[in-house]
Amino acid sequence: MDPSVQKVIDHYQAISKEMMDRVATTQIKVVPPRLLATYESGSVPGLMYTVKRTGDNLTCNCPGFVYRRKCKHTGMAESLIKKTIADKLEF
Repeated sequence: MDPSVQKVIDHYQAISKEMMDRVATTQIKVVPPRLLATYESGSVPGLMYTVKRTGDNLTCNCPGFVYRRKCKHTGMAESLIKKTIADKLEF
């Protein structure tokens, strides 16, 4: 390949990477998970599971959530959220 052609290709690749990096830094917003609740394990006294919220998603560190992507802890937290919203909407 002609060295001048390769120089032009390299230049445009550098510009493209710079533009993509600029777009990525302006469009990605990192939202740290927010702790919603802690629940004690029913089978292991003293073991606590945490439910966190990131955006609209709830996560839990219990084995049930890890395997099924849902658990009673996230269900209880979701019910708590709905109740809190309903209480705020009451006049």
